[in-house]
Amino acid sequence: MATLNVSSAAELRSAINSASGGDTILLADGSYGDVSLNRASDVTIQARGNNAVLNELDLRNADNVKIDGLTFEGRTDGSGYGTGTAVEIKSSSDVTVENSDFSDYAKGLRAWDVSGLKVSGNTLDNISFDGLVFGHVHGARITGNDVTMHGRENIDHKDVIQFFNQGDKAAASDVVIANNTLTAEDPNIHGIYMGNADASNTGRASEYYSDITISGNVIDVQHMLGVAVGQTDGLAITDNVVLRHGGADGAREINSPRILVDHDSDNVRVSGNTVLETPSAAGSNWQPDSASGGGWSISGNSVVSVGTSIGGFATGSDTGSDSGSGATPGTATSAADGADVADVFRFTGDRIDGDVSARIEGADFGAGAVLKLGHYDAGTFDDVLDGNIVQNNASGSYVKIDSLTDIAELAAHSDAVAAHVSGDDLRVTIEQDSGTLDLVLAGLGQDYQNGYDATLF
Repeated sequence: MATLNVSSAAELRSAINSASGGDTILLADGSYGDVSLNRASDVTIQARGNNAVLNELDLRNADNVKIDGLTFEGRTDGSGYGTGTAVEIKSSSDVTVENSDFSDYAKGLRAWDVSGLKVSGNTLDNISFDGLVFGHVHGARITGNDVTMHGRENIDHKDVIQFFNQGDKAAASDVVIANNTLTAEDPNIHGIYMGNADASNTGRASEYYSDITISGNVIDVQHMLGVAVGQTDGLAITDNVVLRHGGADGAREINSPRILVDHDSDNVRVSGNTVLETPSAAGSNWQPDSASGGGWSISGNSVVSVGTSIGGFATGSDTGSDSGSGATPGTATSAADGADVADVFRFTGDRIDGDVSARIEGADFGAGAVLKLGHYDAGTFDDVLDGNIVQNNASGSYVKIDSLTDIAELAAHSDAVAAHVSGDDLRVTIEQDSGTLDLVLAGLGQDYQNGYDATLF
């Protein structure tokens, strides 16, 4: 096993052609364009810093390949919608894509005919059509991802996570979708959608999905199909929080996302979820119906009203206080009790209008809390190459903060970011062309001051 250090697209192509036997290819910060991997095996492609940028990755007929810590930068059209697909995986086995950032694509990741798939710890932002798409996958683990959709208007059937079953390959089996945060601001975007066209057309049990677990996810959408699962044998939907996105309006019965499972499914358990509508079996066109399959259990779910605060997230409204002219650009999310998901605090730059303030109580970075700041002016967030790693994109419009050290580094190297201690609070200000966000992290002032170490960055 060797470690191959590369710093250009040409060096990467050469390393891919020569790598074998568990080699690791380390990418220096820089741009590597489009990359194709055909019949690659036993290789890891990993970022050496925090800004190794690819545009598109095509992975086919691969075995035991890991993608770790890369940045995928797409392109937007004239209206600001993402285009193209970041990662395509086809006819492969034992593939991992983790700890990577995706922004400005129509589709983030698409996997077809893959066994032993892991998609974990990734952040996808400004995805306009489908976030994560899977067909005929087996032994898949989709965990800990954060997907934010900005869907193209007037196009139906977009999904944050989509599974499909259509064609001569076996339907997906042994799948876990857990601890993801899924957000969509467009009312035409579904949350987790697992349509099963082949089972619907043939009625054959051999076409059913099997052994599917959907657990501990925060699903924040406007569409009625918050979680929609087609014909399945062996399904557990547990401990999810299914919310109505803060921008939703109109009648509750139209916009409230629901948990729906095709009524022909067998061995179904739906429990421990926090929802706005009682989960139910569904017939044609996802209309509530009575279960006709065997072994159903729908119990122990909490049905709450719009506006209820769940783990710091108000269903149908944003949290925080607004001292300026615009809406507060922040929300704080966590899963329901027992779901084992750390708090995620979001503050969106393109909703800053004037001087806006927001206060966060109980942000515990040591327990895994993160701040996710997206849709900011280009060049807002900047860091240094060596030392502490800050997860920000190449354009400087997005950053994920998981420590007080990250804040110190951003404040030291970003012209738009400042931080200072006020009593026992830490006050972070972010300047934008449209105004200023004043973000107060309650109770973290002294920890920030005592832990400041400039040698880390």
